[in-house]
Amino acid sequence: MSGHKITGFLGVIPRTAERLLPDMAAQICENAILSSGELRPMRKPYQAHVPSVVAQMFAAYRAFDGTTEKWRTWQFDVDVAKAAISPDVEQRYYWTGDGCPRYATFTNFGITDWALGLPAPTTVLTVTPSGGSGATVSRFYVYTFINDKGEESGPNTVSALTSGKVDGTWTLSGFSAAPTNDRVIAYNQTGLKQRLYRTAGDNAAFQLVAERAASAANWADTTTDATMLGDDMMSDGWAPPPVALKGLISLPNGALAGFYKNQLCFSEPYQPHTWPTAYRFQCESDIVGIAAYGTTVVACTKTRPYVADGVEPSSVTLQAVSEVWPCLSKGSVCSVGDGVVFATKHGLAYVGLQGSNIMSRDIFTVEEWAPMDPATMATRVANGRLYLRYKAVTSAQAQLLRIDRGEAAQVTMLTADCNALYVDPLNGELYVISQEVYLHDSLYGSRNVFVWRSKEIELQQPLNLGAGLIEWVGTMTETEIQSAYALRQLDIDTNQATIDALVAVGAFNQIGFNTDPVNGAFGIINPRAFEEYVTYSLLDHGVPVASVDVLPGRPFRLPAGYKTDVVAHQLTGNVRVKYLKVAETMDGLRQV
Repeated sequence: MSGHKITGFLGVIPRTAERLLPDMAAQICENAILSSGELRPMRKPYQAHVPSVVAQMFAAYRAFDGTTEKWRTWQFDVDVAKAAISPDVEQRYYWTGDGCPRYATFTNFGITDWALGLPAPTTVLTVTPSGGSGATVSRFYVYTFINDKGEESGPNTVSALTSGKVDGTWTLSGFSAAPTNDRVIAYNQTGLKQRLYRTAGDNAAFQLVAERAASAANWADTTTDATMLGDDMMSDGWAPPPVALKGLISLPNGALAGFYKNQLCFSEPYQPHTWPTAYRFQCESDIVGIAAYGTTVVACTKTRPYVADGVEPSSVTLQAVSEVWPCLSKGSVCSVGDGVVFATKHGLAYVGLQGSNIMSRDIFTVEEWAPMDPATMATRVANGRLYLRYKAVTSAQAQLLRIDRGEAAQVTMLTADCNALYVDPLNGELYVISQEVYLHDSLYGSRNVFVWRSKEIELQQPLNLGAGLIEWVGTMTETEIQSAYALRQLDIDTNQATIDALVAVGAFNQIGFNTDPVNGAFGIINPRAFEEYVTYSLLDHGVPVASVDVLPGRPFRLPAGYKTDVVAHQLTGNVRVKYLKVAETMDGLRQV
C-alpha cells in the first residue's frame, strides 16, 4: 500500500490494542462530534447560572414556569423531583439530601421550604354521647390534619367503641391543635384544618363528618348518618417520609421513590407528601442509589442490585439480581431508557429489559476501568448519549466521557472539569456543575479544539509518506470570529495594563527572566482563538516526525529522510474535517 484515506471517524475503544482497532477508530478522541461521519469540534460549555455563593457546587435544578426560570444550587449531593399533580394547583418541587425531605411551590422555590408530609395526630379522642331519643348506635372516631395545599395526614389512633343515641350529641375531646413538628424544617401548617371521621351504621369504613380550623377545643357532633358528608377516609396508613430519605426520583405512575438505609420507599401515587409504611421494601444491604425505567425501580446496593416491579406501589414485588455487583457511587446510578446503569469495580453494570450485564465490557477492561476510580463516577443520559464524569486516581481534575452504545461502542473525551452532572427535565440538555452551572456543548458556546489520533496503521513495507491532503470546512460564523478577536484584544489590553503598572513603580525590570511563570503574571493570549485551522501530525511508532498546518483541500508535503512501517495520524483543530489522505508522493495522492 503506497497510501491510504481516513474518513468516517470513530471514537476510542480503550480495551483494544492500538494496532487492532477498527480502521476508523481512534487512540485519542477529545472534544469531537462524530455522529455525522465527519470530525467536528464540540462547543465549549456555556455559562447558564452563577450562584450567589462562591463555592464548589454539587447539585443544581432549574424550575420553570411560563417564561420565568429559577435556579437552585447546593454544595452537597441533592436529588430534586417535580411531582405529578393537578394542573389546577401551582407546581411543586421536592428534594432530598438537604436535611429532611423538603418541598416548595414555584413561588417559594429558593425562598421558603417545608418539611415533606404531615404527621398524624398523636392524641386519642374521648367520646361522650348525651341526649337523643332515637336508636342506640355504636361508633368509632378518628381525625386527621390537612393544610392549604390539600396535604392530609394519616389518622390518629381510633377512639374506643362508644354507644349512644343516633340523634344525640356526641362530644369529642382530646384534640391536638397542630401536628408535632419533629423535623428541623417545619411542616407546612398554613391554613391547617382538622377532619373528623366516624363509622356509620353498618358501614365499617370511616366517613367524613365535618372539617374545621385546627383547634384543641371540644367538638360537638350532631350530624346524623343521613346528613354526613360521606366521603371515605383515604389516608389510613399515611405518614411522612423517613427523615433521612435520599435519592428522590419521580415515576410515571404519579409516585415518588427514595431510599433510607436498606429500605426502598414509595409515596402514595399523586400524593407526594405521604409515604405509607406499607410501601417500604427491605433489601439485604444498604442502598447506594436508585433509578427507574418506566415504573420499574432498580435499587443498587452495597452487594447486589434489586428490581422493584409494579404498576403502583401497592403491587410492588422486590427481587434480587443474581450477580453480586456492589454499587460504588450513588451519582453513577442512572436510567438509560430500557434499564439502569451503575458503577462497579467490574465496569459499568446494566440491569433492565435486556437482562443484566457489564455494559462497558466492550469498551474497558478492568485494567482501564480501575484507574478511573469508579467511586467518583457520575452518569447521565442527554440527547441519546451516555455521559460519564470521573476523577482518575492520578489526576487533579475530573474528566468527562461520552459513551456511544450500540454495535460500534466507543468513547469521546470531553473538556469539563466538574463536580456533578445535571440533565434538565424540561429541555433535556446536559449541564456540568462546578462553582457555576454550564450548559454543555451549547449553541451559544465558542468552538472547542478537537484532538483525534488514528489507530496505529501497519504498512505493507517501510515507506516514506511524503504528501497529504485534508478536506475541511470552516465552522465559525463572522460573529464568532469577531467575538474571538475581542477576547484576544482584552487579553492584550490586560497584559499591557499589568506591565504599565509594574513600570510605573519601577518593578517590572526587577523581574528576572525565567524566574516567574509568564502566564502566572499575565493573561494567556491564544493566537489561534480567532483562527480556523487544522494541524496534521504524523507519528512513526508513536513518535511525532512531522507537524503541518493544513489549508483546506490543498496538498501538503511531509519530510523526507525516513521510512516506517507503522504510522498514526493526528488532527488538531476547530473545523469540520471530511477526510484525510496520505501517500508517498503528490502523484500518489490522486490514486488514494
